[in-house]
Amino acid sequence: MKFRSILAIFGDFRPKSLGIALFGAILFSLFIYLHHFGITSPLLYSLLALLALAFYLKLPRESGFAFGFWVGIAWFYWMALSFRYYELTYLIPFILLGIGGVYGVLFSLALYLKNPLVRALLLWLLSHVQPFGFDWMVPEVMLVPSLLGSSKLSFGLILLSLSLFWLLPQRWLKPLPLLLLPFALYSKPLSPSLPPFEVEIIETHIPQEIRWEREARARIIEENLKRIDAAILEGKALILFPETAFPLLLNKEDWVLEHLAQKSQEIAIITGALRAEEGEIYNSTYFFHQGRIEVADKIVLVPFGEKIPLPDFLVKPLNRLFFGGAQDYRASASKPVDFELHGVKLRNAICYEATSAILYEGSPQFMVVGSNNAWFYPSIEPALQRLLLGYYAREHRTTILHAANRSPSGIIAP
Repeated sequence: MKFRSILAIFGDFRPKSLGIALFGAILFSLFIYLHHFGITSPLLYSLLALLALAFYLKLPRESGFAFGFWVGIAWFYWMALSFRYYELTYLIPFILLGIGGVYGVLFSLALYLKNPLVRALLLWLLSHVQPFGFDWMVPEVMLVPSLLGSSKLSFGLILLSLSLFWLLPQRWLKPLPLLLLPFALYSKPLSPSLPPFEVEIIETHIPQEIRWEREARARIIEENLKRIDAAILEGKALILFPETAFPLLLNKEDWVLEHLAQKSQEIAIITGALRAEEGEIYNSTYFFHQGRIEVADKIVLVPFGEKIPLPDFLVKPLNRLFFGGAQDYRASASKPVDFELHGVKLRNAICYEATSAILYEGSPQFMVVGSNNAWFYPSIEPALQRLLLGYYAREHRTTILHAANRSPSGIIAP
């Protein structure tokens, strides 16, 4: 009997309850998939966001775990895809179950009380809950492609409006709380800030399984150098490459360093590559300008991708068991690094960390981001990444220059 009581916390697994949970999860996740397929209708996204949030606030408590389970899978199934490149494909089903289970528990707790105001508050706080340091569950990101603001204030006003709509008993009173919604509309800057110089943002399409092969590496380096030459001919001031665009330990390849330093007399170069020092490996950004070289290491590492976010006494045995003893990457910087070009500061971020609040300290005007999304190809990960970049661009009025591999590159303005 006690076991059944504990199990009841996680919901009812009968078909009707599961169906309601699945429908709610689809509403809660549909914006990512629409964005993935290039659908751009702010009005449609606005209506879907309001419907998804209203449905969440009235979801039957017994559907909470299943709702969270499906939301976790719909948002983050792609995390398991990277394990293909570690020869750990057999772990993918277990990883999916783990992802779904974590968010199932979180949402079952958030939905345990039926009061819409309590549910709204817990959803509003959910972005501060980061399992294993992973911080991509930001519910307000669904508002980024809409007409509505995605700030905490706007999100709070929307949730308050919908909660009062459900709570007011008289039908004629129910529309009144919706009058709060116009105050949650997004106010877009009249003229988004752009760098005062020409930038070439590179987009590459190199499969993860070949990028580190010796033969492919030579071709990739040659192609990168050709792109630099083309950008010089076009009169560009800066060329921005994706994360690990040069697939090697760049600080150990003097001939490549010298070549890039020489070309930087004509054009500034920002590129991703690895760095090795005293037996440690760093995921880094290299900035070449006027023959000088600056290096900024990644400071926020991907949980389970670049580091195992567990106590040290567990990390080594897990690395031996699953990753053949390979060590985690290292983060040497304790705070964000800014490059400076023609008097303009460019905040550096490498892929995952560009979606972390710590990189936006001081609300930088410009940020340069390199990503390698080949780890998760094909999936909706790049769409969710772009939405999160848009969220932080809005929050901090930061213009993001994003160069990516196996996903679209471009400028993300507030």
